[in-house]
Amino acid sequence: MNWLRVSLVVLALAAAGCERLAERPPTPGPASAQAAHARPVPNVENYAGRSYLEFLQSHDARFNPEALGLTVADRGRLMRAMARSSGAMLEGGGARALVFRGCAEAGCADGVGVVAIDAESGAAFVGVRDADGAHVLAPNERLEALLRLNAPTRQWADAVLQQQSADVARETARP
Repeated sequence: MNWLRVSLVVLALAAAGCERLAERPPTPGPASAQAAHARPVPNVENYAGRSYLEFLQSHDARFNPEALGLTVADRGRLMRAMARSSGAMLEGGGARALVFRGCAEAGCADGVGVVAIDAESGAAFVGVRDADGAHVLAPNERLEALLRLNAPTRQWADAVLQQQSADVARETARP
């Protein structure tokens, strides 16, 4: 009787295998449909030396604070901290990014904002330091490491941009 049970189990497994072989695997869609899902990273180098607001006005909506997943309160904090901003390309540690660093209208003592966009992947990092403290609003470890590498204090909010305007650089310098 044992051989009968074993035979039935083997037969059931074989039948299940045949059913799977008979199923057709899903065919990939046309190349144009696949290309529609891939979002190429824009040439961000063109925005070095420009403000974050200029970048937002002339660029892909995926880098807007809403698209980056920031809450309404955090969007307000970021926009206040980026009232006066300047962008520059930063490289280091295998990363390359367009980084916007800005100050509040009243000055950097009232708020500093940082937005970094990876030139290869389009990933973003967003951070704000203001009266509510220093907070990473959209984390990205790779970009945060790049910012820390380019900061004398090794704090992401203190990243130094070579193309930073003179008044922003003077206000953000720490004693």
